[in-house]
Amino acid sequence: MSIKASNLGEMVKSPIKRSQTLNQLDNLHLVPDPYKKVAAGMERQFADFMIQQMNKTVGDETQSSGEQFYKSLQDSERARILTEKDGGLGLQRLILEQIYPKNQRTQENYKRYMANEQALQKISQRNKQIQINKDKGQLIKNIDLEPQTKDSKEQIRLKEKVYE
Repeated sequence: MSIKASNLGEMVKSPIKRSQTLNQLDNLHLVPDPYKKVAAGMERQFADFMIQQMNKTVGDETQSSGEQFYKSLQDSERARILTEKDGGLGLQRLILEQIYPKNQRTQENYKRYMANEQALQKISQRNKQIQINKDKGQLIKNIDLEPQTKDSKEQIRLKEKVYE
């Protein structure tokens, strides 16, 4: 049985088309990024744990702490590659189904989530600015200088009012 070049090209392309179709069917584009990152991280942790357990079954000689550290880095890198290549282990989809079910993956929910994220960012920026202003006010109040003139007393009094 021989494989024609055109068939070989189709076979290579089919996994890509299949994963794109699965992404569209699962509405993964409607899942917010933090959920995707959590699912990917959990899949990577599982792969790392699995590789560690597999290594325990191999009879290694006693390793120095440097060798153990290098081995753990190597295992983590293997887990990363395993989960990022060709759609990973498939656990990410299962985890996403649990933490962000398909019935919640609507355009309306996604827009609502993005609007909430923007609002939270604005609130966070405002709170940081308020804290900076409070800190500036505390610095001005903590300066222990005796003003020499009537004008400088007035300036310090005005600054204290601004930062209260």
